Amino acid sequence: MRVLSVLNQKGGVGKTTTSSALSHGLALSGNRVLAMDLDPQGHLGASLGADSDRPGMDSVLLDGASPEDLMRPAREGLQLLTAGARLMQVEQQGGGGPERGWRLKAAIDGMSDVADWVVIDCPPSSGLLVMNGLLAADDLLVPVSSDFLALQGLSTLMQTLQRVEQRLGAWSRKWLVLTRFHPRRRLPREVQDKLLEYFPDQLLRTAIRDNVALAEAPGFGQSIFEYQPDSNGAADYAALVEDLKQGRGTDGPQQPQRFRPQEARQRSAGLDEAGGRRRAAPAGASGPTGAGAPAAIGRGGPAAGTVTGNRTRRQRSRGIRTGAISRGGQPNGHPEQHPQKQ
Repeated sequence: MRVLSVLNQKGGVGKTTTSSALSHGLALSGNRVLAMDLDPQGHLGASLGADSDRPGMDSVLLDGASPEDLMRPAREGLQLLTAGARLMQVEQQGGGGPERGWRLKAAIDGMSDVADWVVIDCPPSSGLLVMNGLLAADDLLVPVSSDFLALQGLSTLMQTLQRVEQRLGAWSRKWLVLTRFHPRRRLPREVQDKLLEYFPDQLLRTAIRDNVALAEAPGFGQSIFEYQPDSNGAADYAALVEDLKQGRGTDGPQQPQRFRPQEARQRSAGLDEAGGRRRAAPAGASGPTGAGAPAAIGRGGPAAGTVTGNRTRRQRSRGIRTGAISRGGQPNGHPEQHPQKQ
């Protein structure tokens, strides 16, 4: 069983959209999935058409209830544990000591006969709820939107994660996914170049292109695979599922080519012969990434993602300054390469 927490202290970067799409995508690929809504706003439950006020994560963290007693079927292969009306009270608790941060991990341990994957949608904060999500996770997935402020937020988050890991000895693999990506615009490409420069082994190959269907789907209580399965959003998240399952970062042996504006114009001119739709850009090439690659990598080597870095272009650009982001975090690798969480 793998436990994946989707977190970022910055709001509006696509955490819930990513949690919903990955949960259903993993289920569609044949996995048993448990989705947990750790955000008091209850948006993950609403995105999947569930009543977010029924007892769920609040009862698990406040009353010590078993997740197996409260989870409900959401889709075939997908179980859902909603936020619950009292979840905000977890942040207001004054007693309990340090063990309060380990409650979710204790509740999840021993559920391998129930789920292959547990996907946790964390709130946009840095309180006790996020700490529970962090300490319970084998993998941390940080969505980063394609703008300058997202880079600053990422720098702060990575430093925070590094301090927590060093203090508690709770090591997790860390992955980044670029969201709301516009491949034809300069700023998103510069943001991606910076992520490739500083986190080449942690940035997942597939960037999630900005797609209106991703914003519309929650209003119908559907995942992107139900609402518009032929959209760019569905194609990108299906590829992201494979990235996570294979540990497929941008530093693997098979590297896709940079998305170039001239190619973009040529692709946008191409129409699907059957339905007249624009052809979707191809998903990232597959291929395993080496385990144990360091998180803080210098500037050498041809980093590559869904689009790859171009040092000459970066040097000429007047774009994002280097100080916008700092390295942080621990190496990614297989679970046995990390100390056991206490």
